[in-house]
Amino acid sequence: MKRSLLSLALLMGSGLAPAGERPADFATRLPIDVPPGAALVRITLPEAAYAALAGPDLADLRIFNGAGEALPVTRLPAPREISRITAQTPLLALPDPPTPGGEARLRISRTPDGTLLRVELDPPTPGGTSPPTRPARYLADLQPLGHPITAVVLNPAEPDPFEGSLSLETSDDLARWQSLGTERVLAIGQGATRVERLRIELPGIRARYLRLTWTTGPAPVGLASLALEHSAAGEAPRQWLKLSPQPGDAPGEWRYAAPGLFPFDRLRVEVEANSVAQVRIASRASRREPWRFRGGLTTYRIKQPGGEIAAPDHVLPLGRDPLWQLTLEPPGGAGPTLALGWQPETLVFAARGEPPYTLALGQARLPAAFLPAASLIPGHGTERAPVLAEGRVLTPANATPSPIRRDAPAWQDGRGLALWAVLVLGVGVLGWMAAGLVRARASKP
Repeated sequence: MKRSLLSLALLMGSGLAPAGERPADFATRLPIDVPPGAALVRITLPEAAYAALAGPDLADLRIFNGAGEALPVTRLPAPREISRITAQTPLLALPDPPTPGGEARLRISRTPDGTLLRVELDPPTPGGTSPPTRPARYLADLQPLGHPITAVVLNPAEPDPFEGSLSLETSDDLARWQSLGTERVLAIGQGATRVERLRIELPGIRARYLRLTWTTGPAPVGLASLALEHSAAGEAPRQWLKLSPQPGDAPGEWRYAAPGLFPFDRLRVEVEANSVAQVRIASRASRREPWRFRGGLTTYRIKQPGGEIAAPDHVLPLGRDPLWQLTLEPPGGAGPTLALGWQPETLVFAARGEPPYTLALGQARLPAAFLPAASLIPGHGTERAPVLAEGRVLTPANATPSPIRRDAPAWQDGRGLALWAVLVLGVGVLGWMAAGLVRARASKP
């Protein structure tokens, strides 16, 4: 009897062991379309994935192959877009400085707005050497771009191969010059086989003029014009969730519920036309938790003859709280619409084993299993990094994520209560066994 009771206790205790990471253990499973022969696959998480998450930080996310094996996966930083503005400006040839004993006067012609038209030496230098075949110095007006210059690209006047060094200087008044250093440029090769280095990176200069001077003897080639470039890294466009208001417990208090654990980092409060209000923002992860103050702002929407003006987006520290509360002062009017902005997150996984590949979500209390990007992607962030195949998470029309309770912490969900019941029953059985052993000893003579 003792042996059978001990076996029963061990059997019940085994129910407390954590379940294995198998696809069937997850509430939601979404198929992943992977290109044939892909090795490292990049995917973007769809809305259905965020609706199925059971906890923050994507800890309850796994990717499985056809054999049910969990695959290595990493998270990539939020994507950024590069905006680029370009303009062309002519290069005006500058005469060489006068030789000793000669006299010269530099004459610069501009339009009324200051744009350069012509640069010439007046009068010619008497007794000087004959002018070179190609100019050795050029002047460019940087005003046409209207933005800080992050790069220039040379446009040679001749197709001949060349190689040389150019010194670069900037000025706002053509009197005082600041050096930007010397750059090596070239265009060599024949026919289709050609190597060029005509682009020069600059540190976002804001000067009005740029002077270029060949520093390696006679000018190796003439220059016709210069392409000006301004590049800036910006954030990728966000997706927005618009949430309808529900009355709170006090006048001017409105509450909202997001359909998942999205990575929110922007907020808009859309009020009625011709309204201005002070807004206090709060959020929480579940209804059992207290409200957490997230900041305050002034929201407005004013109609004018030339159009409508509205309050700008409010920047939030990134978080995944699904429950929100706005408190308006003054409290009158209809409840505003709350718009929350987020950027879909990007993952990369190793397509090991056979398909089908599955994105699984919705198992609470799992530890995060993401690898550092450099551990999964050789040469990550460098030119040696392998090309990533583009995968796609499929969300069938008839597949709806299992609803996640937002009114209780994860440890109070149904599975957690079942584990607690097994634990209590196991402790009771062990207590009953201990009492039986005590009675058996007491009955012995």
